[in-house]
Amino acid sequence: MSGKSHLRSLMESTERFFFAEESPYGLALVRMCLPTVALIPMVRRFFRVRELYSADGCPQQLAELFGNGRLLPELPGPVAAAL
Repeated sequence: MSGKSHLRSLMESTERFFFAEESPYGLALVRMCLPTVALIPMVRRFFRVRELYSADGCPQQLAELFGNGRLLPELPGPVAAAL
């Protein structure tokens, strides 16, 4: 009988953990702070934006910009259009 009561208490504690009502302040703080935290690496990489989205048409990989070499092969135009 104690096995069933132990299982029931485990299920009740799991249900309380996942379905308990909470105040939304923590989620609101995360929603406000997350864009700020994501902005930090974006500002650091802002000067490479021209290299990524230049008008000269030359394809550029992010890994190559950061000095890691080419990870993917660059396909010729007709092959890329066929894909």
